[in-house]
Amino acid sequence: YRRQRQMCIRDSPQNRTLIIFYDAQVGKEPLFKAAQKYGSEILYDYKNLNGAAVRVPDNKTPAKAIKYYKRVPGVLSAEMDKRAYLM
Repeated sequence: YRRQRQMCIRDSPQNRTLIIFYDAQVGKEPLFKAAQKYGSEILYDYKNLNGAAVRVPDNKTPAKAIKYYKRVPGVLSAEMDKRAYLM
């Protein structure tokens, strides 16, 4: 049941948030400029973690957005936001 629930949350059409981490030596500027160009909204800047939460624009798919952000210089990872459960 838990796996089904996690899949529903992660794949839900309402979930349009990506968590993106970048190389600290490159900095966040290339990511933030790419987000502006792509039409994404920066929801949160994780300064201590070198990452950001970014909303995928309504006219783009999350899968295409992930591919786009993974090509941005300095981006280390781009994934859908999802709930994490503590055991």
